[in-house]
Amino acid sequence: MESFAYLYYVPYIGMWSIVPVIAGCVLALGGFPLWKVVKFPVCYLLLAGSIPVSVMASLNGLIAHASTSGAAFLGQSLGFVLIRQGNFIQVPGVPLEIMMACSGYKKLNTLISFALLYGYLFTSSIWKRVVLVLAAIPVAVFANSLRITGLIAASSAGGMSGYHLFHSPTDTAALILALGFLVMLGRSIKCTDLRYSF
Repeated sequence: MESFAYLYYVPYIGMWSIVPVIAGCVLALGGFPLWKVVKFPVCYLLLAGSIPVSVMASLNGLIAHASTSGAAFLGQSLGFVLIRQGNFIQVPGVPLEIMMACSGYKKLNTLISFALLYGYLFTSSIWKRVVLVLAAIPVAVFANSLRITGLIAASSAGGMSGYHLFHSPTDTAALILALGFLVMLGRSIKCTDLRYSF
């Protein structure tokens, strides 16, 4: 499997192949009782693999569009002067392009991974886990829209210097805010008790 992934340049297959290998070893050495204990952490490794470019590009485009629309609406509601065309937001003197790297897709990937882990650790209810994972989508878009709105404000006040100054800090702040939203949602649906004692 690794050779196939290397020769045909499909790295995600090579990464994902580690899961059935580990699963097979667990079943061979410990049987189903051990597999029931470790199946989540083993399957969680799937999230470490690369996602196919075709899937990533489609999601990137959708999230970038939604984030740009949300940021333009918030910016105009706050009184900032801007013009939006597709994934471009023109602030006086500063053109902002919501590129694929800043679309919010990476935040979504991080939030889904966090939601899965958080749901597993704090509840045994399937519907609560599903709610947390599904909520990661609008939370990622909203957090990225807030981040872009912050860049609109920084660019309006300080031009390109303001944009570059706040580019990285707003990304970190948006991710922390999004994680906080998911934790608050988890607490609101009673995901509060650890399943295991350490």
